Amino acid sequence: MTERSHAQHWPPTSHAPEQAAEQAPTSMGLLYPVGYILAVIDDRAQAERAVQTLAESGVAEADIDLVDGAWFAQTMVDIKEHRTPVERVMAFLAVEEREFIQEYVAEGVEGHTIVIVHAEQPEIGERVARVLAEHGAREMRHYGRFLITDLRG
Repeated sequence: MTERSHAQHWPPTSHAPEQAAEQAPTSMGLLYPVGYILAVIDDRAQAERAVQTLAESGVAEADIDLVDGAWFAQTMVDIKEHRTPVERVMAFLAVEEREFIQEYVAEGVEGHTIVIVHAEQPEIGERVARVLAEHGAREMRHYGRFLITDLRG
């Protein structure tokens, strides 16, 4: 697998959700960020502490995003609204992937923080999962090339 930097395939959270939706990594009309771990942390301050711990453990800060839940939810709505007819069918058939995204959207609507970490290397992924779990992360999943792995431990 060729490693790419986080900035090469994840839209900046400074962009408007509609613009971010155009740049977000998708598959079958759904968000599918290969090489990333997504997780939910209820409290923004706790999420910020998790980022600090990740950075102290050697994860590049540039590979970590704390995403406002409402921004994330709106970005997912924008992705859905711009699906082609084929993508609509594919998204309908991708039940598990669709359910995961719906969970993150519901968490975002509730005001929780979505933590997104670029973690292509297995050893980085293990470290990220451990640190996030220590900081109360839930709904933690790694998006691999062909498989989404639940990291609840």
